[in-house]
Amino acid sequence: MNRRRMMAFAAFSLSFIFLTFSLFFSKVNASAAMVTDTLSFYVGYFGGPYYEKATFNWKELYDNLNLQEEAYTYTNGERVAVQGARGFYLRDLFDYADIDTSSIASMDFYTADQKAGAFASFTKEALFDTPRYYFGDLAYKMKYDGNSLWEESNEVEPMLAIEDNWSWFNPGTENTSPNFSSMSTSNRFRLCFGQAYPEEAATNKSAKMVHTVYVTFFGSPEISARKQDLELKVGSDYTLKLDIDAADELIGNEIRKGIVWQSDDNNIASVDDSGKLTLINEGTVQIIAISGDMKAVYNITVTADTDTETATKTSTDFVPNNLSNGNGYTESSANDAVSNGTSPANTENKNNSENSDTENSIFDSLQNETRDQTDTEEEASAESIDVKTKPVKITEVISADKLIYKLDSGVMEKSLSAKRKVSPSKDDSITAFEIPPEKNNYLPVTVILISVFFALGFLWGLIRFKREI
Repeated sequence: MNRRRMMAFAAFSLSFIFLTFSLFFSKVNASAAMVTDTLSFYVGYFGGPYYEKATFNWKELYDNLNLQEEAYTYTNGERVAVQGARGFYLRDLFDYADIDTSSIASMDFYTADQKAGAFASFTKEALFDTPRYYFGDLAYKMKYDGNSLWEESNEVEPMLAIEDNWSWFNPGTENTSPNFSSMSTSNRFRLCFGQAYPEEAATNKSAKMVHTVYVTFFGSPEISARKQDLELKVGSDYTLKLDIDAADELIGNEIRKGIVWQSDDNNIASVDDSGKLTLINEGTVQIIAISGDMKAVYNITVTADTDTETATKTSTDFVPNNLSNGNGYTESSANDAVSNGTSPANTENKNNSENSDTENSIFDSLQNETRDQTDTEEEASAESIDVKTKPVKITEVISADKLIYKLDSGVMEKSLSAKRKVSPSKDDSITAFEIPPEKNNYLPVTVILISVFFALGFLWGLIRFKREI
């Protein structure tokens, strides 16, 4: 009895597995033959890359484009096909996707019923520039009246149909006509294009269930320097301008994102990822913008900023003693001393005796004011990101230029206020951010424990089942 139960259980399990796989593969096959609800357009140049320009649902196209009705004929050399179709002209679709048809070299149509490669490909010349026709009563005339093949011809526009009716007729069949009353949407989107001449055999290119159209443009994109030769001054701000010639704005934007900027002498000028220059020293330098095989060259001459030098030498702004040139007086005060006939040493002693208290009080006030302002800004910033703050003692100044200090709790970098004139010293305290620790996520552990529990239960049941046998 137990053996029979075991055999029945095994048969049931195999049947269940077989049914599951059958349903799975039937769904896969059904999805492969399913009508396409969306239509995508990709643009690029020969060799790629291609970029997604637009994707539309058929309902959006139905609401925004004119629905056209056309009749088309085809032949495979043996029989004649007559097609009635409703859908959207390819030119209207390209205009709606903002694709310039005059720049198109070729088009590739990808379908749901062919997984590898394009189902059909056309050049712009063959599909758009060459007139295409519907030939009336073609099946009869091809066999009995070849001289009148063009008498009932009508020029047609290539279309992607959302519904159509395709009928085959043997040679010699009379009074063949398109059927617009009984159409099917099972081939949506179907490529319809007719014939360039009555004998043209191209039924194998009437792609069904088109979901993607790849558009290839003529030529290749180009980049160029908007102004190639430049003369700039040390310390000035300048961003290089780059022109991109591409058939589609999307391609131009993608090229611009991938531009690599290089300088042949970073001691004179360096350039960042956006083309912004940092002008460091006098000299000549070349800046190059590169994208794949394309490049643009800028020839730059960097000269000294004479206006800045003059302004520095004639400045009379007050500078505290410990922020001056190290001799206790400023360059302007030294020049004044010489012009008055006194020595710098005498001027130094006089300034020290008269202005010592004033300078120190201004310096202390400057320190306190800027630190209070910065601490207020730091506390406000801490509140805005919902973290706690606390004063931390600076134990070592690691890099005053980069404002990196060693604190009691480690090393951190502080972004100080631009108005702050004095960097913190070793004995200063600054406000550090204390970020709460992340909460532990126990979900993976819970899942593992539940999985182990079910596995143990399955093993226990299997052991009991064998013991009963």
